[in-house]
Amino acid sequence: MAVLERQYENLSAQQSHWADLCHVSEQMQALTALIAKTDNDEASESKSMRDRYNWLEREHAASQTRFKDQEAELANSKRAAIVARGSLSQAQQRASELESRAKNYESELGLAQTRLDQAQSQLDDMTLQLEERDADYRFTKVSNQDGFSYLRTNNH
Repeated sequence: MAVLERQYENLSAQQSHWADLCHVSEQMQALTALIAKTDNDEASESKSMRDRYNWLEREHAASQTRFKDQEAELANSKRAAIVARGSLSQAQQRASELESRAKNYESELGLAQTRLDQAQSQLDDMTLQLEERDADYRFTKVSNQDGFSYLRTNNH
C-alpha cells in the first residue's frame, strides 16, 4: 500500500505537472497568437507606412517639378517685365520727343498764322487801295470823257 500511495502521489504530482504544462501550453499558444497578431499588425502598419512614404515621395517629386516650373515662369515674367519696362521707357521718351516737336510745330504754326493774317490784312489793304485807284481812274476817265464830249459838242 505504501507503494500504491507513492504511485498515487507520483500520479497526482504528474497530473499536477500535466495541468501546469497544459496551462503553460495554453499561455504559450495565447502568447504566440498575440505575437503573430502583433507581427501582422506591425507588418500591416509597416506596409501602410511604406505606402504613405511612397505617396509622399511622389508628391514631393511633383511639388519639386511644379516649383521648378513656377520658378521658370517667374524668371520669364521678370524678363518680360524688364523688356516691357524698357519698351515703356522708350515709348515715353518717344512720346516726349513727339510732344516737344508738336509744341514746336504749334509754335511755328502760330507764327505762320500770324504772318498769314498780316499778309491777308496787307492784301486786303492793297486790294482796297487798288479798288480806290481803279475807281478814281474810272471817275477821272469818265469825267474827262464827259468834259471832252461837252467841249466837242460846244465847239462845233
